[in-house]
Amino acid sequence: MIPKQKREIDKKYLAYIRKQPCLVYPCPFKSSAHHDPSKGSGGSDYETLPLCEEGGHHIEGVHKLGRETFQKKLGLDFDADRIRLLMGYIEEICPENVDSNKVIIQALINSIKELK
Repeated sequence: MIPKQKREIDKKYLAYIRKQPCLVYPCPFKSSAHHDPSKGSGGSDYETLPLCEEGGHHIEGVHKLGRETFQKKLGLDFDADRIRLLMGYIEEICPENVDSNKVIIQALINSIKELK
């Protein structure tokens, strides 16, 4: 049996995500951290997206409609948003290394594109 991969957990990153506005703009409600993929599927905290509960974008939206339908209906791109959020977080915690961090992130983005 193949052991389940350990999830990456970062409470500071989750707090950062919860401070971000809901991806569905304009939305006046407080965001929660939506794991995509889910925690049960091994989703990392670094794969979370800010979606609100009160406006129905989290449970009523993405969970009921499904990831792809939700994105198409609202014109969202979870992958691009995830990268943008990670870049913002890195800039916030390591402002002195912004340029080198951007180079590393761009290399990762290029690697991900090659895999698709």
